[in-house]
Amino acid sequence: MCKMVWYKLLLVLCFTFFPESCVPPPSSGTQQLPTAPLTIIATANPNKYEFVGEVIGIKDGDTVEVLHNNQSTVVRLEHIDCPEKKQPYATQAKQFVSDNCFGKNVKIWHNNKHDRYQRLLALIVFNDSVVLNKALVQAGLAWHYTKYSTDQTYQDLQNEAEAQKRGFLDFAQPNSALGKTRLGQNQTHRVIYD
Repeated sequence: MCKMVWYKLLLVLCFTFFPESCVPPPSSGTQQLPTAPLTIIATANPNKYEFVGEVIGIKDGDTVEVLHNNQSTVVRLEHIDCPEKKQPYATQAKQFVSDNCFGKNVKIWHNNKHDRYQRLLALIVFNDSVVLNKALVQAGLAWHYTKYSTDQTYQDLQNEAEAQKRGFLDFAQPNSALGKTRLGQNQTHRVIYD
């Protein structure tokens, strides 16, 4: 705990007195977090229920923990699948979610359905209008999870991200070997292997 406080204090001092020296120069060897236009505007809740809660934890790119009425709820983002923890871009997907939602109040739109791990399946809306589930696909940091979703909007967003070579959907990346994982009868999605 003490180390974290000192680290934060050091960062504050660094940014206060030497802001230009605190930003690392761009490196050709590091992956930049994809920036998506975030044009996914939430117009109406397609689900039956809604609540507002604060995001208090990011488990991975498609799972967050939300505090509502002093109770913690683990929420699994509906319609999408992000890379797993040991796969490339898992960190970027988690960081994208953290940058947009951590510590903020978000809307949780759901149908009171849970997955086999008892996570609430839901859409998350941040900044009062952006659907996080769709923004992740649009940024190329998640796939449309066709095993559990037939929503064509997500497939269209994935196709657009692939065409624009966003995130891990950029097939021209020199260090990525793409494979396929069987999900079910005639359903596949791309998986990145080291």
